[in-house]
Amino acid sequence: MLSTNGKVVAHAAVAAEMEALPKSIQEVLGLIDQPLRVEISDGRILIGSFHCLDHEKNLILTETNEYRYANQDDDEVPQIPSKRFLGMTLVPGRHIVKVSQLAIA
Repeated sequence: MLSTNGKVVAHAAVAAEMEALPKSIQEVLGLIDQPLRVEISDGRILIGSFHCLDHEKNLILTETNEYRYANQDDDEVPQIPSKRFLGMTLVPGRHIVKVSQLAIA
C-alpha cells in the first residue's frame, strides 16, 4: 500500500493501480526490503534494508550497520572501518549524500 498524507493511493497487490503510478514511485517501491548503501554528510556509511521514504526524503533502514573510517594522517596506510550495528535507523534526508543499491549475491 502506498500512502500520501494518510490517504491510500495504491495497493501493491493490484497491478493496475501500481501501473498508474509515476515511474519514479514504482522504482522506489521496487527497492523496498532491498539492501542500500547510504553515505551521509559526516562521512559515515550506513548499510541496511530499505523500509520507507517520506516526503522530506528521510529514509528508514532496518538491520542497519554503520561503518566509520578513523581519521588518519597517513594516506598511504589503508584504513579499516569500524563497524557498529544500529538496527532500525532513521536517516534524515538533509544529511544524505549518496544512496546506492547493493547487489544481492
